[in-house]
Amino acid sequence: MSKYFRLGLIAVIGVSCVLLFLLVLASQNSTFFEKYYTLLLWLNTIIALVFLGLVCVLLYRLYRRAQKKKYGVKILSKFALALGLTGVVPGILIFATSVQFLHTSVESWFDVRVERALDSGLTLGREVVENFQSSLRQKARTIANEISETPPANWMTVLDAARERQGLQEAVLVNSAGNFITVSASSFRSLVPSVPTNRVLQTVRTRGFWQQIDDEVGGMQKARVIVPVPSVESIASFAYRTEQPDYLKGRSSVLQAAGSETVFLEVVDNVPPSLSTNAETLMNGYRDYQEMVLARAGLNNIYLISLTLVLLLSMFGAIALSVIMANRISQPLMMLLEGTRKVAEGKYDLIPEVKADDEVGELARSFNRMTEQLAQTQADLVRRGAELEQAKSYLERILAKMSSGVIVLNNDKKIISANSSASRILGIPLTDRLGSEFAQAIPGFASEVVEKLMAQTDERNDITLQCEYQRPENAVTKQNLFARATRLPIGDAQGYLIVFDDVTALVSAQRTEAWGEVARRLAHEIKNPLTPIQLAAERVEMKIGAKLEGRDKEILERATKTIVNQVTAMKQMVNDFRLYAKIGAPHYDKLDLKAFVEEVVKFYQAAGVHIDLFLQPGIPPIEADQNQLRQVFHNLLSNSMEAVPDKDKLVVSIRASVVTDEAGDVEGVELDVSDNGPGFTDQILEHAFEPYVTTKSSGTGLGLATIKKIAEEHGAMAAAENRKDADGNVCGARLIFVFHRLWHEQSRPN
Repeated sequence: MSKYFRLGLIAVIGVSCVLLFLLVLASQNSTFFEKYYTLLLWLNTIIALVFLGLVCVLLYRLYRRAQKKKYGVKILSKFALALGLTGVVPGILIFATSVQFLHTSVESWFDVRVERALDSGLTLGREVVENFQSSLRQKARTIANEISETPPANWMTVLDAARERQGLQEAVLVNSAGNFITVSASSFRSLVPSVPTNRVLQTVRTRGFWQQIDDEVGGMQKARVIVPVPSVESIASFAYRTEQPDYLKGRSSVLQAAGSETVFLEVVDNVPPSLSTNAETLMNGYRDYQEMVLARAGLNNIYLISLTLVLLLSMFGAIALSVIMANRISQPLMMLLEGTRKVAEGKYDLIPEVKADDEVGELARSFNRMTEQLAQTQADLVRRGAELEQAKSYLERILAKMSSGVIVLNNDKKIISANSSASRILGIPLTDRLGSEFAQAIPGFASEVVEKLMAQTDERNDITLQCEYQRPENAVTKQNLFARATRLPIGDAQGYLIVFDDVTALVSAQRTEAWGEVARRLAHEIKNPLTPIQLAAERVEMKIGAKLEGRDKEILERATKTIVNQVTAMKQMVNDFRLYAKIGAPHYDKLDLKAFVEEVVKFYQAAGVHIDLFLQPGIPPIEADQNQLRQVFHNLLSNSMEAVPDKDKLVVSIRASVVTDEAGDVEGVELDVSDNGPGFTDQILEHAFEPYVTTKSSGTGLGLATIKKIAEEHGAMAAAENRKDADGNVCGARLIFVFHRLWHEQSRPN
């Protein structure tokens, strides 16, 4: 609410109070009422309409706030309604009670008994006044009779004596023309009495008397009575004799008669003050009562209109003040509500300062202090959370860079964390299995680890184990895993930390190293006696063969041939072992794999071997030793030719393609060599690259072992698998190589 609107409302309230006071004052003062009541009524009506407009504006603003769903409008509406009802309901009750009381009071003013009492009092007053006037008439007639029996020359003396005897204020004899004949008065002010009019004298002639009560200037009332003087004829006119001593004394005056005419006696006496006052009060009350009777409906309407205006102004004022007070009271509460809502949303802004020195102000200040503390606490939590997140991220980066697999279990042996190396080694997306049972997520590996953990009684010692693990996507090849597990406190509970590595390559390297040592020893120990054995066998055949005939000679030749053939085979085996043992570090050079493959296969194609080439254009050059790769192709094609002895049925496929990462960048070259032979058995496939693993009776099993060793020296990956048709049947063998060392201009031969 704006400042000007508030000031205007206060001004209207002040003006309305003043006008109401004046309206009530006008209702009580008849003069002020007659002069200003209508004006005040219209002014109060205008103020009431202005008040109504202001109230409508306030209620419309409240309605707009509710329509816009502004925060805090509900509590503001409740406060306004409560305060408004607090002011309006008592006002309506007071109005209803006042109207009823007004109606009862006005009706009580016009009670029949009151009206009868006023009538009786008025009648009684009239009778008292009439008695007073009747007594005065009787006195006048007594004096008139005395005058009628007295000669005119003695009228003044008789009139003075009679006036004093009767205790009257004045006694005057006048003729029919209204002229004074004789005047008798008790004071100088009465020496010039009022002259009776012809109409008054005519009334005396008609009725026999005339009487009247006059109001004097001093508030004193006087009763006047005029009666005719009987049997008075031809009375001469008199003039004032101012030289009489009584005039000087203020007692009497004598008028000279001028002709004969009718004489009238006028007597004047003071009305007793008590009678005058009571009669006047009674007459005024009766007159006021009659005026009230005539204005009965109007009086009700006047008071009803006044009360209605008071009700409307008080109601409108109460509503306006209730909205203002509700807004003033609820403003700090709405700020607190808004601040609480923001705190719930995580915003710790301070609310504006409340200057009220009461409980609400203290609550607002306490809220600001609490908000500051929450903001500080939140900042500390955010900082610590950032530190923890940074530490967690740092730890995750370390774990992600680790080649070892890491798995964390809770006390229920459920997976709660695992790094990417664990998923890579196990071939299982462990991030999708967080919260799963360890034994269900990794059946083979987990069972052995859990068994070892359960058997471990000393919590201070770690457990180590080496086991074979079969990846889900490969039902034949098994991995050698070396694992280390330890108990790990996680909060208040107990957990487990498992770290493991794929040592398949290490085991294979150890086996290869062992076979290399065996090959060197065999080449050294076996090769030396082979030549003497062969020479001795040939010498025996040469010396003895000429001396034998028939079957003995045939047996000798067959035995000698067998010895020579076996020695030759053993020499070949020794040469193979020696070659396997002598494979050293390759001499890298730039190699165009596409051109190299085309060159190598030409020799075999010329020998009648069917070889299909699928070489992707644009294959980048690699770093390789041509001689060692040539040995690889020789061993592969020799194995294929041995697997399918009929050259017409043998089909060899060689594919070369580029390997890219998710971003599309080239990261290696893949070489795929497959045939249509019988493929590998499950037992052979599991140990295909190990020495002395072969299905041939005369083979050494060093062909694929040599290939694997050359591939490892080139930093390439080598894998063996069976080709399968659409029905899942084995239809040949397949060897896959991925070379990651690409040739760059800055590359140099090792």
